[in-house]
Amino acid sequence: MGELRSPQGVLHVEGRVNGTLVAHSVHISGTGEVQGEVSCASLNIKGRFTGSAICDELVVASSAVINGKVSYRFLTVGAGATIDGELTHIA
Repeated sequence: MGELRSPQGVLHVEGRVNGTLVAHSVHISGTGEVQGEVSCASLNIKGRFTGSAICDELVVASSAVINGKVSYRFLTVGAGATIDGELTHIA
């Protein structure tokens, strides 16, 4: 368990990360898995996410599996995505 910070650019997750991610943009690939807390401007999930996240833009691909709580301002969800948890719109 650890913490990754990337104030600029995109943080691509191809494998497994357990901890806290703070970045401008986080992309979880189809083979990626994040367990923990995420804070970013843009969160794109194609793989697995478990935990809590706060972001401006949330993009959930049809292959995504989400277990947890995600707060967002803008949302796009692909048909077939699995979401088991709570999605909350931030005004």
